[in-house]
This record gives sequence, structure tokens and C-alpha cells, in this order.
Amino acid sequence: MQVIRKVSKKNSANIRLWHWLNAIIITGSLLTVLVNATLFDKKENTDFITQELKNAGAVVSNAQAREVAHSFEDKIWDLHVYLGYFLIALFLYRLCLEMFQRTDQKFYNKLKHTFKVYFSVKRKTSANKKDLLIKLLYLLFYGLLFVMAATGMSIKFDEEFGISKSISHSIK
Repeated sequence: MQVIRKVSKKNSANIRLWHWLNAIIITGSLLTVLVNATLFDKKENTDFITQELKNAGAVVSNAQAREVAHSFEDKIWDLHVYLGYFLIALFLYRLCLEMFQRTDQKFYNKLKHTFKVYFSVKRKTSANKKDLLIKLLYLLFYGLLFVMAATGMSIKFDEEFGISKSISHSIK
């Protein structure tokens, strides 16, 4: 009879939860951008709204139809903003986890250990290179999360932060 070993998880349940919530929120955020760029395109929807209302016997100007199309677009952007708030909360949660997790679970310690191992051995194995690459990709990911959070907040609260509309538009 073969004995099955118990599989131990490398990361804590909190990190795994954070990981999956991040995946869901980032996917949702990307989907809102995709939907707004395709299904809720203001120009195409303006023509569609004008034509449909005309077929129904209503008289509507292009400016009125554009406002209706814009309001649909705004609804999707509102969802995008809420997802952004949740992403920021997850980012802050991850920072808190980094401070309060067990030492062997902290990303900083894992990164430091990986660098130490990689640069202390003379012969670089593929496993060492892979570990270093993975840690560097995580570092890049965390950096991108920070940039996404910072740019999103600066766009949403441009007036409160004293950012001009032209700079806010450039950030978009």
C-alpha cells in the first residue's frame, strides 16, 4: 500500500486569499475597460440610440443621444472605480500582511534569501535562476499595483490633490 504524503502549502491562507481576490478584481477592472471600449463606445451608441428612438417615433438630437450614451459609459466607469478602491484595499492588506506575517512567509525575507543564495553560489543552477526571476516578477507586479493605485487615485481625486485637468487627462 502506497502512503500519500500530506501536501504543505508554501503560502499562508491570507496570501492565497489575497492572490485570488486580486486576480478577480484585476480581471474585473480589465473587463470594464474592454466593455467601455467596445460595447459602450460613445460614438457607436450615439448613432444606435438615435436610430432606435427614431424607429420608436421619438425625436431626439445627436447631443441628447450622446448624453445618454455617455451616461451608460459612466455607469461602467463607476464600477471600474469601485473595483479600483477594492484593489487599493487589497494592496494595503498585502502591506499589512507583510508586516505581521511569520518571518518565513514575508516576501522581503524570501527576496533577500533568494538574492543571497543566487549571488553566493558560483554555479548558477536553473532552479536558482528561476527563483530569482519569480521574485523579481513579484517585485514588478507589486510595483505595477502601486502605480495602478496611485494613478487611479490621482485621476479620481485630481481636484482634491491639486492636479490640473490636463495632467489628469495625461495620466489616463
